[in-house]
Amino acid sequence: MLGGEIMNVSDIMKEEVIEVYDDEYLSKALGIMKENNVKALVVVDRKGKYKGMITERRILKSYVDPSSTRVKSLMLNAPAVSPEDDLVKAAYLMFHSDFFNLPVKNEEDKVIGIINNKDLIEYYFENSDLKNTKVREVMTEEVKTLNPSDSIAKALALFRENGFTRAPVVNEEGKLLGLVTLHDIIIRFLKPKHRPQKSHTTAQEKIHVLKNPVKSIMETSVITISPSDTVLEAIKKMKSYNISSLIVVGDKEELVGIITDKDLLEIITSLKKEEERFRVMYSIAGDVRDLDKDELEKSLESVKELFEKYKDYLDSGNVYVYIKEHEEKFRGVPLYHVRIRASTGKGLFVVTGETWGLYQTIGQALKRLRDQIEFKKALDKDPYEGLRRLIKEVSDKTTLPIIRHD
Repeated sequence: MLGGEIMNVSDIMKEEVIEVYDDEYLSKALGIMKENNVKALVVVDRKGKYKGMITERRILKSYVDPSSTRVKSLMLNAPAVSPEDDLVKAAYLMFHSDFFNLPVKNEEDKVIGIINNKDLIEYYFENSDLKNTKVREVMTEEVKTLNPSDSIAKALALFRENGFTRAPVVNEEGKLLGLVTLHDIIIRFLKPKHRPQKSHTTAQEKIHVLKNPVKSIMETSVITISPSDTVLEAIKKMKSYNISSLIVVGDKEELVGIITDKDLLEIITSLKKEEERFRVMYSIAGDVRDLDKDELEKSLESVKELFEKYKDYLDSGNVYVYIKEHEEKFRGVPLYHVRIRASTGKGLFVVTGETWGLYQTIGQALKRLRDQIEFKKALDKDPYEGLRRLIKEVSDKTTLPIIRHD
């Protein structure tokens, strides 16, 4: 970094906050995004209180009717940053939460701006020692590809299994022919069900379409970059075309790799000095009406305490807590669903909980998480422990018939 200077959120923050009301329809949100050329909006209620974020990507991937679905049903509570936070921390939050637009809040908890991943990445690389880094040094070389004769259904399966939204199409020699994106498939073939009745696409017609080869829908004018170009050149090109990745091709137009926004966020994130072994992040789905801020903080603190207890075994990691409030209530206490996903030095742990009250629900999930960790510890000591526990569990739950030999 130049002169060791710390780059802060305030350096890239956009003070113009583009908002949408939580009770508006998603079609209204999409219209605002298109009009302002943005991919995400801040969601507020009619009194102007911050409720969450809504993104174009989440709307398109939800496969709901935007003309009859409210914003509040898909909004999520993105992790917030303050103007004084450094950009490495912001990149860390983006990378681990998959929110590429973060609200900026002041000390009064009011949204005063927004930052996005493209501005962050460009500013960081432009003002650091990384600006002369070559694409070949950071690109991913092993790229999942499609053949032009592969079906659209196969492309969808590839996206689902690997968690990405685009794939290059190459011939047998590895030459780049085109690009297929999930966005194009949804817009062209899956979303038409929300058009007027006479334009409905039947399930049978969709199945027929998905059997078509990807060459029938692939984009042939693909934006590419050379492995010898600088990463900063790649960043500016992605920002100029408003795309999240670039295909890297060699001198003979052969596919040699891919570079993505998330790859670059990971590079910046890796520079973060470990302030604590475990980073606990959270998101809140939908319109949470009864969530008490103190109860939320108390619940998240209990998550941190559990991981601190096992820090010598788990080493370090990232913990993500997903919270959803249901409509049902018992004596005024809402029903919550919680999912905790922890990526640690000892592997991945995923648990869920569902009961009345947030603190109780997280407590239920943590009990299951504690059982998982203890089980993993036992397995590390004795590989046969898992088999013994399984036999005992089955024995406890199963009544075997008494076989008599007369």
